[in-house]
Amino acid sequence: MNCNKELIQINQTDETNDIYPCKTYKCTGFHKSDNKISALSDAIYWLKPTRVSELLDNLTLEELEEELSTNILNKTIGYLSSTCGVGTGILSVRKIGVYGFSNRGSIGKYSNQDGSDLFLRIIELVCSRFPQLINSNSYTLAHTYNIIPLKKILNKYYVSDDPNATVCIGCGSTAPEQLIPIPCACGQAQSNQHIHLSCLVEQVEKSGDTCPTCSTSYGSHTCPRGRINFPKLNIYKSPLMSYWIFVGPADKVKQLELACAYLIPDQVKDILSKFKKSEFKKLTSSIGNFHPFFVTMPDQTEIFGLSPNPPTNLPSQMYPLEHIAISKLLIMKCIEFMDLACEHNVKLSWGKYLWCGNTSSPGGSGFTLTNSSCTV
Repeated sequence: MNCNKELIQINQTDETNDIYPCKTYKCTGFHKSDNKISALSDAIYWLKPTRVSELLDNLTLEELEEELSTNILNKTIGYLSSTCGVGTGILSVRKIGVYGFSNRGSIGKYSNQDGSDLFLRIIELVCSRFPQLINSNSYTLAHTYNIIPLKKILNKYYVSDDPNATVCIGCGSTAPEQLIPIPCACGQAQSNQHIHLSCLVEQVEKSGDTCPTCSTSYGSHTCPRGRINFPKLNIYKSPLMSYWIFVGPADKVKQLELACAYLIPDQVKDILSKFKKSEFKKLTSSIGNFHPFFVTMPDQTEIFGLSPNPPTNLPSQMYPLEHIAISKLLIMKCIEFMDLACEHNVKLSWGKYLWCGNTSSPGGSGFTLTNSSCTV
């Protein structure tokens, strides 16, 4: 099956002459690029950095902006991230893999590392030639895929028009995206000390939670699955994706959900202490039959604990102590706002049926609440 474009009577890629396989689904032919702009797009798509470099050297920013309806850098990040090769996506959280068409000329297969290197080389070529193309949308795409090397390239070549722009102490860039006050004592001593979130994560991964300069904590927390969060700053990784969530200081419900889901008992306790009765009652009434983070007792909807399987993939059967600690804090808060006219204590029991969330299972799953004066 062929497309409507004119086919070249060869069966292999020739990047020097801008001849590549057709990108149309099921078309097995080869085409020659129509002009310099289409040749650039094709060279980017088929991960040919040498040809990309040659074409960029012979193009101006005005030509790119005049011929293309979209920013070529953002287009490069976007479609190399989602439709390169077989069109199934080449990016994971931090690794990039490209699978080319092995039966179509010299495209062949790329390993994850090879694909990563080619992708980043092309991005750096575009950024180094035309840094003016780096904008907020570039960072939005980089944050969506959370590829730290990509963010570093954007930061490296970002050009600010403000001579007094804040500088990241990690990489020296003035790129404003996710530039936060450094959360250790260095930031308290000098209020203008800022760092990119990606640089801060890199520092924590390299040296741990303690700042090598002031020897105080960054306030980071690494969950059992290895994800780094900053609960004191209300900055968390999205449980189901790779982008960052910046929780507002007034959004106590979202703070509580994420601190619970990432199993951080101390943070949960601190957040619960800030809830007013009316706020907590509103949260309790919103849980209902299904909630991704919390689960109510079958016969007592005013009392809830942590879901046995929160979306962070930290299930109770693998981390029972953390789940018990957090559920106890939640239950105690529920009881506090129930105004019970009796003394009470909380007893939690967990069984082999815990993951099903059925507290009436014969294995004693879920949690039970008992006290000497009354039963709740």
